[in-house]
Amino acid sequence: MNEIPQTTQWAFIDEAGDPHLGLHKKNVSSFYVVCAVLVDENAKDAIAAKVDQVRSKFCGKGELKSSNIGGNLARRKDVLNALVATGIKFCAFVVDKNDIDATSGLQYKKSFIKYLHGRLYKRLYRAFASLHVVADEHGSPDFMDGFRKYMEERYQKELFDHADCRFANSATEPLVQAADIIAGSLLRVYSGSDPDDVLALLSGSAIIIERWPPNIKRPDVLGEIEDKERHDHLVAQQGIMLARDFFATNVGSDDPRIEVQVETLRYLLFRYEVDPAQYVYTDEIIRHLNKFTPEPITHQTFRAQVVGKLRSQGVIIASSNKGYKIPNTAQNMDSFVSLVSGVVIPYLKRLSMARQQLLLASKGSYDAVDAQKYAELSECLKCVEQSRFPQLPQPNNVVTEESPLGEELDE
Repeated sequence: MNEIPQTTQWAFIDEAGDPHLGLHKKNVSSFYVVCAVLVDENAKDAIAAKVDQVRSKFCGKGELKSSNIGGNLARRKDVLNALVATGIKFCAFVVDKNDIDATSGLQYKKSFIKYLHGRLYKRLYRAFASLHVVADEHGSPDFMDGFRKYMEERYQKELFDHADCRFANSATEPLVQAADIIAGSLLRVYSGSDPDDVLALLSGSAIIIERWPPNIKRPDVLGEIEDKERHDHLVAQQGIMLARDFFATNVGSDDPRIEVQVETLRYLLFRYEVDPAQYVYTDEIIRHLNKFTPEPITHQTFRAQVVGKLRSQGVIIASSNKGYKIPNTAQNMDSFVSLVSGVVIPYLKRLSMARQQLLLASKGSYDAVDAQKYAELSECLKCVEQSRFPQLPQPNNVVTEESPLGEELDE
């Protein structure tokens, strides 16, 4: 998927956590976060000035650094609110080191940074035809020079109007400092040091927060789950697992259709991270997708070729008149079942009535739903016709194809 931006983009990048997999060692973080603050070239100076004002307000002559805020949650929220108010946007890559094989090549610091930063940079280079990357310094000059060459070889071979990558001292770059604060804040949330409402606070500025390996918060597995909670836990567990499996299998696909499905799932997983209970309206998802697709996606295409295909691959996506979501409760699934029942059953009953009328009029010689041509549909109609409740529901009790609920059903 290639976005065609209106202006040259700048990405200011910093990280939080350490690039080590030895989680048994003291002071080794269980997560690693890379954050890219994104600004248009024509707005860069103005936003940088606003961020510098935030720095001056909270730090005087010092830098904006997450490590300086530490566990002072109230101060961190004040700083983040001020940064969000500047209008900055960011994307982040959150690495759960618990899910990485400690004996893999990523156990080496240089390989860890090159590979994981590279995943973020690849997304940026694919999204923007004209891009400048300014990253915080990493280690020795020799390493930084090698990393720059690695990026050029791996991710700048496509056709770009312009793309470069340079390193800078964060003390001279307010937007790198903003990336530091955001990355550090995400690290604290995912590590469990700060509450989830910090993540919600950042949601207005977040373009996407991608977790790698592709996993989102696991549902809490309680030693003794109450009966009324078992189904909720099952739905949440399966919803997360199936979404993760599809994402892991298909991320990086060169098929444009699969790319749109992966990006949709990526966005739904991100919104689940922010608020597991919230549905996401169709228009919001489509607006996000249209940032990356050369041709606008219509509602019909989205329902049939994106949501419908994901569901056909076994991904569980709940829907209601409020939109779509990864389900986390049995009530989410009940809403989806009600939606399907309210649309599909009336359709089948209407088709059955028409079929039976034509069978009668033709004295059995014409079956509009031929059993050989429409074998599955024919079996469904038999079940409907044998139902003890053959009458259609009253109009005010059914979700029709013209209603908002009907429009949410994938085709």
